[in-house]
Amino acid sequence: MFKHTVAAAALLASGSALAADDAILFNSLNARYIDSELGNLSGDGYGIDLNVALTEYLFATVDYSTRTFDDSTGDADLEFFSGGLGMNFALNEARTVQLYAAATWEQIDLDVATSAGGGDGGDGGGNALCDSPLGGLLGLLGICDAMAGQTTSKALVLPSNGRTDGYGLTGGIRALVFDNLEVNAQYKYREYDSDEETLYGAGVGYNFGNWVVLARYESYEELDLDEWSVGVGYTFGKTAGDSGSIW
Repeated sequence: MFKHTVAAAALLASGSALAADDAILFNSLNARYIDSELGNLSGDGYGIDLNVALTEYLFATVDYSTRTFDDSTGDADLEFFSGGLGMNFALNEARTVQLYAAATWEQIDLDVATSAGGGDGGDGGGNALCDSPLGGLLGLLGICDAMAGQTTSKALVLPSNGRTDGYGLTGGIRALVFDNLEVNAQYKYREYDSDEETLYGAGVGYNFGNWVVLARYESYEELDLDEWSVGVGYTFGKTAGDSGSIW
């Protein structure tokens, strides 16, 4: 996973002179397709995020994403929701390089449908699922403990804690390396009850007026989850030379 993170961060290696009349904005609506790898499982889904500048240094951010994984023991739909406030600080007068940080409320929602039966040694459907690559997600939500007594070969029903809340802290940097090309790197910390998750990400966006084409990579350390995404975005409140994409 670390090698993937380093490779994604290499997107930041390209550089060029910055245009003096360019500026980075925190006003955008983006939609993306997500390709996910959870251990040896593959999944896909989509995400939508909205960022609104409240002042020159303060912005609001909302992000929703969902993806589906298929496993021999069942299917899982995983949703992330994030919403909060952030601050940005320009490192140069032209505002083409900016640091930003955000504090967010976080929620994970996991729905699992499985018909796993008993396994070797008399394991039940719950044990089979928790021993599968989906076990990391179930463990994060405390579901494996609640499923310990389920030994039926029929479809398992998740307890009410298939959804859990927490908080997050994000820090990152955005930079224009060409007139229309922006790169982005960020670190995210998430805490759900007593469980912690760390994410590393890097992205790139190419602007066409108010529109932007996006690509992003994120790596979740504890879940062993790697995701690539591509999408499009629209920047509002933009003047000539501004860049508005943000993740």
